[in-house]
Amino acid sequence: MSGRLHVALVAPGGLGPDGQHRTIPALRDLVIDLARDADVEVFLLRQEREAVSYDAFGAKIHAVGEPAPGRAVRVRGTLRLLHALRRVHKRKPFDLFHGLWTQESGAAAAIAARLTGRNAVASVMGGELEAMPEIGFGGESSAFGRRMNRLCLDLAARVTAGSEPIEETLRARLQGDPRGRIVRAPLGIDTSLFLPHPHPERHTPLLLAAGSINRVKDHESLFEAFRRVRRKRPARLLVAGEDTLQGELELKTREAGLTSELVWFGFALPREMPALYAEADLFVHTSRFESQGVVLLEAAASGLPIVSTAVGIAQEMERAGAARIVRPADPDHIADEIVRLLDDPAARAALGEKARLFAAGFDRTITSAKFLEIYQELRRE
Repeated sequence: MSGRLHVALVAPGGLGPDGQHRTIPALRDLVIDLARDADVEVFLLRQEREAVSYDAFGAKIHAVGEPAPGRAVRVRGTLRLLHALRRVHKRKPFDLFHGLWTQESGAAAAIAARLTGRNAVASVMGGELEAMPEIGFGGESSAFGRRMNRLCLDLAARVTAGSEPIEETLRARLQGDPRGRIVRAPLGIDTSLFLPHPHPERHTPLLLAAGSINRVKDHESLFEAFRRVRRKRPARLLVAGEDTLQGELELKTREAGLTSELVWFGFALPREMPALYAEADLFVHTSRFESQGVVLLEAAASGLPIVSTAVGIAQEMERAGAARIVRPADPDHIADEIVRLLDDPAARAALGEKARLFAAGFDRTITSAKFLEIYQELRRE
């Protein structure tokens, strides 16, 4: 077969029309890059309340509209995506279907592929294969989520992972992957936007944490660690991210007396993030889980030394000398590593340089080309 590929991408959301609000930058960039070489149509479940289609990022975007709350809402969401996929396919057949996240979006893509005789790609993009019911996190925490994962992984011709831990999880689930379906294909970043900005040694260095404020990111351990850092030396902490806990942690930090040293930036637009990295002296990440950890790559490309729990690509970064790993939910260990780096400018500089070199391998031009390679391979099968 020849000619441009016609590809259906299916996702929960993450592509607001302006590319800034309700947008996942790595997903937006992937769509832009793929659309240069393929005809891309994107189907989004929770992007808008009502169904609407619009042209953006070189692609046609179909926000199918959220199903009304109530019984079997996730089943109805999956069916809504499937109906939209089949309707567009009848008008102009797709060459393949790609489900981003293996829940409703991945299941709809996989079913559509089976019904139309096409191949499906499934990408594990978050915590779909995890179960942390104590904090309400993970697709495996519910019977429906487990069924969606099983259906998606059973039907997909290729399953992509953004990090080694996800690859290992998939190999265990797919019994060693005898059919060779697992492919390493991470999301990328625009390294031209995230540049090192070294500044003179400061009496009060600035730590940066970025990511949604929720249970899985474990900001409580971060704040406890920061309190311990402050007992040993001056420092400030800037926290950027949407607060999904309705101010609960902000109240706790005020009660702990951290008000003057802690800056709550709030939700940061993608275009605002490069300046935040540029202002910081060290990046701290205390999450309990990441499927990949795009913020780690952004911080690394910005030349920041990184202290992180062993989530997503962090262990690979440590092996490359590009990050320091700390134990999760261990404020003493986190604080000790932060202080050790703050007290050693040469070590910070060396770590930041290795981080920058590591991130160069995840430039969006490289990672997007890998997805296109997968598509072309499947079309030839």
